[in-house]
Amino acid sequence: MKKIITIMVVCLFLVSLTSGFAFAREDVKDSDDRLQGKGLNEFGKKNKDLGKKLSDSEGARKSLAKELRNDRKGNFKEHKIKFLDSKKNFRDARKEFTDCKKSKGDCTDLKSTFKSHAKPFLSDAVDTMITLLEETNEELENSNLENSEELIETNEEVINNLDAIQDEVESLSDTPADTELKNVAEELKNEWEEAKEAQKLSRGFLLSERVGGILKRAEKLETKMARVLSKLESKGLNVSVAQEEVGLFNENIAKAREKHAEAMAKFGSAKGSGDFPGAMKEGQALLKEARSFLKEAQNNL
Repeated sequence: MKKIITIMVVCLFLVSLTSGFAFAREDVKDSDDRLQGKGLNEFGKKNKDLGKKLSDSEGARKSLAKELRNDRKGNFKEHKIKFLDSKKNFRDARKEFTDCKKSKGDCTDLKSTFKSHAKPFLSDAVDTMITLLEETNEELENSNLENSEELIETNEEVINNLDAIQDEVESLSDTPADTELKNVAEELKNEWEEAKEAQKLSRGFLLSERVGGILKRAEKLETKMARVLSKLESKGLNVSVAQEEVGLFNENIAKAREKHAEAMAKFGSAKGSGDFPGAMKEGQALLKEARSFLKEAQNNL
């Protein structure tokens, strides 16, 4: 009885894993909806030719990246659906077994059923996290991040560790011994934390790069607007009102650039900070501020 309770406690952490998988996709959606191209579209409303020039240079690369993202999302979705199914089976079997123990009945068969669901549950959890990390590495490979190779290497190390745990899971019998199941579950629990940190760090930098992409396009627009204003002024036109608006735009872009740089620095120091969750939270808050300044810049025009 003592052993099976220990197994249940160790396996219980897996029941809450869905949120761990969800955050990555939610962050991507947030970035795509609020940032990917939106700022450029808004900035370019009053000058379609300028908007076209700024967007065409990255058109081919973006189309390819979009196709790759769609393929990866489908793969991750399939693994997650399978994981959620095995999670439900595991939880249902666990409840039946615990209810039986409370009633002090003969729970031998229910114990075997519970243990038989634990193996696919562990296996699907490992598969889903590996898929998420592999997809993250694909995004890193298609990025222009200076530290992409370092992030990929870290993720690969975690993937290799998870592969080793998956081998152990697969070697378990359909109704494994209590001690065997407990040991494998504990190994996965420990590696899971490493996997979450690695994935969150990669995600932070990838989101930062997307904000950085908007900033670069906005900076190009700064230069072009200055050139247009200069030409209009040289023709004797009154550009004082436009200059004021452009000045506010430039100011907000400068603030966004500053917050973006601070976010990148915070992500870069997160691993050695002694408070990884806190550092990541601060970095995400700084990115949010950068997005806010970008929105203000967008409203200036």
